[in-house]
Amino acid sequence: MKQSFQFLLILLFCCSTCPDTIFAQSRLDSLEQQLPTLSGKEHVDVLNDLGFNYAFHSIQKAKHYAFKGLNEARNIDYKEGIIRALINVGYSHFDYNHLDSASYYFLEARKSALEIDDQTGLANSLNALGTVMKSKGNYPEAVRYYKEALNTQELLNSTSGMASAYNNIGDVMRTVGNFDTAISYFLNALKLNRGQNDTRRIALNLINISWVYLDQQNEPMTKKYLAQLDEMKSELKLSNLASMHNMYGLVYIKEQQFDKALEQFDLAIAYNDSLGRNSLSILHNKADLYRRIKAYDKALNLSQKVLTQKLEIGRNQESILMSMDLISDIYFDMHRYDLALENALKAYQLADSIKSRERQSKAADVIAQSYAQLGQYKAAWPYKEFQTTVRDSIYNAKKVEQQEAMLALYEAEQNEKTIALQKANLEAQEASLALSKSKNNQLTLGVIATGLLVMIFITGFIKLRKSNKLLALKNQQIAARDHEKEVLLKEIHHRVKNNLQIISSILNIQSRKLDDPIAKKAVAEGRSRIKSMSLIHEKLYSNDQMSVINMKEYIEELSSYLFSTYKPAAEVKKSIETSDLKLDIDTAIPLGLILNELVSNSLKYAFNHTKDGELNISLSQDQETFTLKVADSGAGLPENYMKVKNMGLRLVNSLTEQLDGILDVKNENGAHFTLTFKTKSLAGTN
Repeated sequence: MKQSFQFLLILLFCCSTCPDTIFAQSRLDSLEQQLPTLSGKEHVDVLNDLGFNYAFHSIQKAKHYAFKGLNEARNIDYKEGIIRALINVGYSHFDYNHLDSASYYFLEARKSALEIDDQTGLANSLNALGTVMKSKGNYPEAVRYYKEALNTQELLNSTSGMASAYNNIGDVMRTVGNFDTAISYFLNALKLNRGQNDTRRIALNLINISWVYLDQQNEPMTKKYLAQLDEMKSELKLSNLASMHNMYGLVYIKEQQFDKALEQFDLAIAYNDSLGRNSLSILHNKADLYRRIKAYDKALNLSQKVLTQKLEIGRNQESILMSMDLISDIYFDMHRYDLALENALKAYQLADSIKSRERQSKAADVIAQSYAQLGQYKAAWPYKEFQTTVRDSIYNAKKVEQQEAMLALYEAEQNEKTIALQKANLEAQEASLALSKSKNNQLTLGVIATGLLVMIFITGFIKLRKSNKLLALKNQQIAARDHEKEVLLKEIHHRVKNNLQIISSILNIQSRKLDDPIAKKAVAEGRSRIKSMSLIHEKLYSNDQMSVINMKEYIEELSSYLFSTYKPAAEVKKSIETSDLKLDIDTAIPLGLILNELVSNSLKYAFNHTKDGELNISLSQDQETFTLKVADSGAGLPENYMKVKNMGLRLVNSLTEQLDGILDVKNENGAHFTLTFKTKSLAGTN
């Protein structure tokens, strides 16, 4: 048996010179050869193709072509090309685990796709945002983005796109442990892909379904779907075959059939080797198999090699921790408790540094047991206590993740009906506007209605918050003990944020029908004011603390949005100076609106006649007094600015009174605004 198996491996290497890889590389070479002969949009399209396809072969080259495609697309103002390039650049950051940067580019792609009604670009950007949110562990947001992607793919009537969205939602549900829901979505994806006879995607769905059943330790059902995969063996790519054999190996371990498991792992590794891909996860499984059969020397040598390779190629910290945990387990099984303790302590410290409580709990368990075996019971006790506490908290957190992911899915499905109704109302509104004989009347009514809507919302919401402040504070205090209330509060902020975004979208649609530049400018200003409030609710929704805002993060995000919205012609250097101050929502909303007015005013007027300039924003605290400063090095305010009836300055003065603050304005080498105020609901600092 062993000889025939070794012959199979030799045959695999000799006969499969990896046609998939050769074909893919030859296509990439062909695209690169075309580049010098192309120009304009065709040149950008090929750069984007290279940026996308190289991600599967060389992330360095993928990054190079992604950024080059973005620069050239922007140079020729090729909108669709810009969107594709933004997504490629986002994925290049994602490949290096720069998740915040990836989010930025994906959000920019979504924004651009909405502006030009590029549904394909919108679907791809939503899918990318779902992927990065899943990597961040924000599963409700991942579900929402994937569900939006699914809705967009349905509008496009893209079967493969819908199947991909179903698969992605299923993957989130599997991650949080909602296994029945995961299976349901994977089966939907499988049905669509079978209808298209898409072998590659069918294989992916079968592997994912097998994983869910393996997670539930249901080996018979796992093998049932792996058998379906095995029946397609002649049509599968080598990467699919590697995944299939790896899973068979894991099933055989569960069934205590270790010889068969070892054969399956070796087959999987052979397929990966022929593709030129590393097999670190499979080698990890193989090392764990050696540990189980007490081949400790082999287990230790292989696991240490895997750890070394992970460190060399810069694998993520969670993956590195898995290898460190395995090494400490091997030493413990060898009764080398001193070395088990040494490695577990290193793993414990690394897990603590990246806030991985699950891995830290695993390391704490080995530390406690090692200390106990060494007779140091006093040292063992704190780690055992920590391990028990964290284990329970992880279990509770998993339950919360499951509930929140399901809530997000339910909400997304319910919102589809609401969106359809809003769309019908919007179409009726547009029809009514089209019947208007006077564009000036239309403009006046639209701007007045929008202004009233914004001001009514601000006044009403702040009054509501003040009347319920005591209740909100009590809810915050018991949030840790009653997560259901926390989910409710998050839901409120999420819905308020969504409603504000709907208002912003309506304004955006109306502005497209306006020819008057003054009218467009007024609508744009209204949208930026709405954004300043929407961002606060977005922050509250994503924060652990449900009633305070981290002003440093808020100022950075709002200023970035305003810079991208108003796009000053000059090279304006932005400087933000603030610590992690936290303010309550009653203070943050008027302060955010003031900041919006001052920054947008500078970007619109201060640098029109200069090539460069500076815009400085600072927020500081001295005991109970806060100071906001916004200063630019531009042309300064007109001499009669106090007499000019400017909506923005009027709003700043009104909001300053609302804060019981003092506003000082100076014209000294530019416009300088200094606002001092106090807040009764002082949240403190970090």
